[in-house]
Amino acid sequence: MRIFISGATAGIGHHLALLSIQQGHDLVFTGSSQTGIQDAEQAFKARSRHSVKGFAVDFTDLNQTTDFISQAFDAQSLPDVLVFNAGQYAEGPLHQEGLGHIQRQLRLHFLHITECLEAWLPIMKERKAGHIIGVNSILALEPRRSAPGYCMSKQALHQYFRALQPELLPFGIRVSQVLPSSTASRSWQGSGVNESDLLNTDEVAQWIAQFWSSTSNLLPSELILRPMSSMY
Repeated sequence: MRIFISGATAGIGHHLALLSIQQGHDLVFTGSSQTGIQDAEQAFKARSRHSVKGFAVDFTDLNQTTDFISQAFDAQSLPDVLVFNAGQYAEGPLHQEGLGHIQRQLRLHFLHITECLEAWLPIMKERKAGHIIGVNSILALEPRRSAPGYCMSKQALHQYFRALQPELLPFGIRVSQVLPSSTASRSWQGSGVNESDLLNTDEVAQWIAQFWSSTSNLLPSELILRPMSSMY
């Protein structure tokens, strides 16, 4: 199987990439910096006997997103599983940082996904197969006042995936999303949040990897993950 994972140079995406390699899948992944891609590609290839390919793309940049979509895949190379994981938690009032803050959040967590799928769904529909997985956030359901732009973008993604599910099911395409609470990642370093209130990144990745391993008659639609110790 061939798997695409965005944002795979750190956090949940990095652990997902390692799991896909362990399972013997071909891997295509993205990261936001060329240096990060080079380091990750070298590390992944050292562990894999299969194809590994990385792309440096900043999904907040429309031009970079457009270039990636045009160069990454054709009908033969489009992966069987598409995992949209790229993202970054951000706090701050909507307009204190100007309109650019809102646009950045929407592009990073929502708009680039719609643009990718507009290009790739015709191929998936022709195949009558495929699995689209979105790594969302519990904040799509329970907004945090200190991060309105982030929550808004995640809410848009949540509704988009919910609408896609019945639309694509007749074509044999599965659509799933996972909504974890805050995970032990760079976003929370120095925040003062207790480590026990954060989900283990590797464990979250293992749950997500079960999505692409599910049987043909099982449709994992939404999964909410919380720590036992907190409602973060």
